[in-house]
Amino acid sequence: MNMTQLAAIGPKLRHEFKIVYYLYKTDVPFGAYAAYVRTRLRKLIHYREFTRARSAAAARLNQLGSFTTDWFSAHTFEWNRVFARKQWRDRPVAALEIGSWEGRSSAYLLDTLPQASLLAVDTWEGSDEHADTGMATGIEARFDANTRAFASRLKKYKGRSFSFFATQTLPSASFDFIYIDASHYADDVLCDALKAFPLLKPGGVMIFDDYLWQWYPEPRHNPAAAVNAFLRLKRGEYRLLAAGDQMIVEKR
Repeated sequence: MNMTQLAAIGPKLRHEFKIVYYLYKTDVPFGAYAAYVRTRLRKLIHYREFTRARSAAAARLNQLGSFTTDWFSAHTFEWNRVFARKQWRDRPVAALEIGSWEGRSSAYLLDTLPQASLLAVDTWEGSDEHADTGMATGIEARFDANTRAFASRLKKYKGRSFSFFATQTLPSASFDFIYIDASHYADDVLCDALKAFPLLKPGGVMIFDDYLWQWYPEPRHNPAAAVNAFLRLKRGEYRLLAAGDQMIVEKR
């Protein structure tokens, strides 16, 4: 290995050290950290497949709608693994999405799983990080346009997730798949997780977005702290499928 290669490794090692230290500060369970290492190695080993999945998803979604951001396509490698693991592509799948933004994840789910139905919950007003940015302007109209092709399999609840869980009567084990991507403030993330988990069927999958996202200056206010607390509270009730930018758990 020459000096140029060594110089290139340095920043990557520093980045990994920062993540490890951040996870430590957010009280990561050992099992979650082990899952993070496995997920990073899988991405490295299958990097070409990862890049193909990301590119294919971005291209397909750009055919389906008009989007101003793409915070989702990089996650489709792991989503595709989940769909294959559960053999969902040719089966009816009941999905709940807490936080939908302009509909990339919604459209991808409904396009990839042609028998799936989705309940999308959002204020379509943005979260703390969008305040005073103008990013949420017209967001609901874009969501509607981007998911119009799947209208027959899509229902919306407009409001905060707290209101949704408080007012909607849903039986336990209603959903095969739950995606949590609403408010990123730790208290809200933990509430969403604890309210949603009973609605997940045994064998169902829950995905937390932005597990490693660091926007609030205090680490305990960010999503990782909430997800780690959830994992500790529910120890023994799930198995970890992946951990990285997203945390993916399968209910036992």
